[in-house]
Amino acid sequence: MRLTARIGRIGGDEFIVLLTTDNWRVFESYAETLLEKVSEISWKGKDTSLQCSIGLAASHSTGEPYAELYRRTDEALYEAKRRGKGTLYSSCSFPS
Repeated sequence: MRLTARIGRIGGDEFIVLLTTDNWRVFESYAETLLEKVSEISWKGKDTSLQCSIGLAASHSTGEPYAELYRRTDEALYEAKRRGKGTLYSSCSFPS
């Protein structure tokens, strides 16, 4: 299955990434890679020391209202921020 990501800015320094996958490990790996790539960003050959916090939430069905998924994702993001930059926090889990 090809992973499709849609990225958008939702305000300030907050962005949302929508992924379509039924494999939690792929979902988590994408977020971990994003954390890593952001930390590697340089500008004009100089290290930028950028870091980000990522909050993850998933919907197990197509019937969940967008507002509920957004709320859970926002809560996960704020928990990640509370734990410190460069942090990934998930509000849910999938079976292995």
